[in-house]
Amino acid sequence: INIGIPRSQAEFMRLQYVRQIGVNAPEPVAFATKGRLFYHAWLVTKELPGARSLASVATETSKLPGDAITRTAAQINRLIHYGILHVDLHPGNVLLDAENRVYIIDFDKARITSAPAERLARRYCRRWHKAVVKYGLPEEWDKALQKGVGG
Repeated sequence: INIGIPRSQAEFMRLQYVRQIGVNAPEPVAFATKGRLFYHAWLVTKELPGARSLASVATETSKLPGDAITRTAAQINRLIHYGILHVDLHPGNVLLDAENRVYIIDFDKARITSAPAERLARRYCRRWHKAVVKYGLPEEWDKALQKGVGG
């Protein structure tokens, strides 16, 4: 937590960092705040043409485009390698652009942790499993991610 830094600015800085370490995340463009104690905050990122979430893809078809889950697992492994916990990573926060490239979004609550990689991997897998059940996604989506994370 960055005391005194608005959430939009903190997320802006997190996006810059994760992109520097090779995580596919939208490019941050600007942030703004209005007010002090009670404030409004905005984060502007570069548009991802044709972007749709993995959760929305499930409503279109049960077949996942390309190897998106494998590429999502690779992105999660990069987060694990750098000790980053994205506490809200689920299929709704994974986007596919028009060319089916995978992007992870919603880093406002992400943080760096000293937890061992194995523990981080288990946490990501548990969170993903819960989301797959919640969204009613095909079980294969869960199995594919579990297979690819932490390996």
